Amino acid sequence: MLLRHLQVNGFGCFDDLQLDLVPGLNIIRGPNEAGKSTLHRALLTLLFERTDSSKEDLVKQRRWGRQGMYVLEAVVEHEGRTYQLTKDFEQRQTVLVESGGERLTGRNAEARLAELVGTGSRALYEATASFRQADWGAITSVAQVKDRLKAVLTGGAEGVSAEEVLKELDNRLTDLLRGTRG
Repeated sequence: MLLRHLQVNGFGCFDDLQLDLVPGLNIIRGPNEAGKSTLHRALLTLLFERTDSSKEDLVKQRRWGRQGMYVLEAVVEHEGRTYQLTKDFEQRQTVLVESGGERLTGRNAEARLAELVGTGSRALYEATASFRQADWGAITSVAQVKDRLKAVLTGGAEGVSAEEVLKELDNRLTDLLRGTRG
């Protein structure tokens, strides 16, 4: 899944943030207290929290001084299809609309979103597809960035390339589809 656009309304320090993302790696940077971590929390909330959740932490994320809850929106692409995702935590509604196609709401939208994200859990997503400032604090060179990304793709195994990992995953999938592996 590729995140193309993110809109954050009433979440933390953001009243109406709109962010267009480009293909490839997007890096959010700025001074302390600019909202980088808040933006990260907004993205995780959008991808993994249900709008009907009663978690107290969700209430704590609303815009300072605001009574109502927030609305988070995104445009994502997956396998050539574009989706508009809206999570309205005030109205407790989730809507996922495929361009020119199906409109899902509630738990059906949440289930389809989980398929699009593809990681199975927030913890796995945070460990593999999402990096926070604290994760990068000790990195001082491009080589270290490459090493960090390689570790994410390979699970930290020495001497293993991302290409090898992808090839092995493809081989295992092919075997499973043929029924040759248990």
